Amino acid sequence: KKPDIKVAAPIAKTGLVYTGKEILGVETSEGYTLTNNTATNAGEYTALATLQEGYVWEDGTYDEKIILWIISKASGMNEVGYTVPENLESTQGDKLGDVLLPENWTWIDGSVELSELGKQNFQAKYTPKDSDNYEEVIIGLTVKVNKKPDIKVAVPQAIDGLVYNTE
Repeated sequence: KKPDIKVAAPIAKTGLVYTGKEILGVETSEGYTLTNNTATNAGEYTALATLQEGYVWEDGTYDEKIILWIISKASGMNEVGYTVPENLESTQGDKLGDVLLPENWTWIDGSVELSELGKQNFQAKYTPKDSDNYEEVIIGLTVKVNKKPDIKVAVPQAIDGLVYNTE
């Protein structure tokens, strides 16, 4: 019987990021079969390499090899439907939380009072619809703070013809 052929144990691919398509986490090669080496969703996976007849691992062993591999979440900015809110406006004295944001967006600190006039930047968070595969995004959003309109008060008018009544 001729000696078994030495093969290198498979290694996990690194830097894999969710794309929505099937991803190969561990390359196949001659001398062994792989199971659980492809996946679609972000997460941690365990592939199993089993030697074929007539092969031996480079380290001289014949045991199955376990290969851990990872698909990282993609940036929430890549999620379908992600758009940065624009043309946000408010009135001086209002709270940041009163400035309405689209679905999946929230202010980091909605309790901030908008005291300064003009355009300002405030931190907001986008929570992806598919949070299993996309990361949250935190960015600054511009809010234009407008002057509170002057409240017009009618000048009091004297009323003629009133008589003091002591009853």
